[in-house]
Amino acid sequence: FPTGSAPYSVGIADFDNDNQLDIVVTYSETDNIVILLGDGNGMFTIRATYSTGTRSQPSTVAVGDFDNNKNLDIAIANSGTNSILLLYGSGNGFFENKTSYALGYGYHPYSIAIKDLNQDNWMDIVIACSGTNHVETLIKMCYYH
Repeated sequence: FPTGSAPYSVGIADFDNDNQLDIVVTYSETDNIVILLGDGNGMFTIRATYSTGTRSQPSTVAVGDFDNNKNLDIAIANSGTNSILLLYGSGNGFFENKTSYALGYGYHPYSIAIKDLNQDNWMDIVIACSGTNHVETLIKMCYYH
């Protein structure tokens, strides 16, 4: 599925609530992500492209419902800007709102995972930061937008 040069990471979920799997792809060289909607027959069409910020270098993408509204959201580790970007889904394949969390200079987040770590019914984010040689967490922050 040609969508751009140098795809870096993918996530699979149903972003438009049609019971068909869709794909999100990060492009580290062009600082954006692309949403591809699936038709259920193995074909995908580009729904939208979103900038992740100048020189953000998005690496890993993860999918979860961060605001508990039953629509899937996307978390992106931006290694170039040392931040985590959350895009909040509207349930139709588009993402209307976003929140960025700065981690600090030199963190370089490269990998993220989503799970409710403290069992409060809100998704939390675990981040592997290659620049600091440790793991960070965003707990009880993801639903403020």
